[in-house]
Amino acid sequence: MDYDGAKAAVNHSIDIRPCFALAHLVKGLLEYYTGNFTTALIDFDETIILEPSQALAWFCKGVIKYTTSNGKEGQEEIENGRKLGFKDSFIVNRGQWK
Repeated sequence: MDYDGAKAAVNHSIDIRPCFALAHLVKGLLEYYTGNFTTALIDFDETIILEPSQALAWFCKGVIKYTTSNGKEGQEEIENGRKLGFKDSFIVNRGQWK
């Protein structure tokens, strides 16, 4: 996949419409998949600011925190994503959480 091209496209979308929560979510996912966890957290935070009920953003933010820095807070955010309706049908296998 052309992650750099996808990031450029989503950044252009954000430049045009900064309040488009879905663009920030997609950017966060791209950053996550390319290992840029700090930047992904920023994008997920922006998504949540724009759309507080965005379950996937909460879930992904929680996964990053749980596996890299803050397990307790991460677990709370994962649960928040689930409560908002995210159905995690895949297994996250990073660190100790499965």
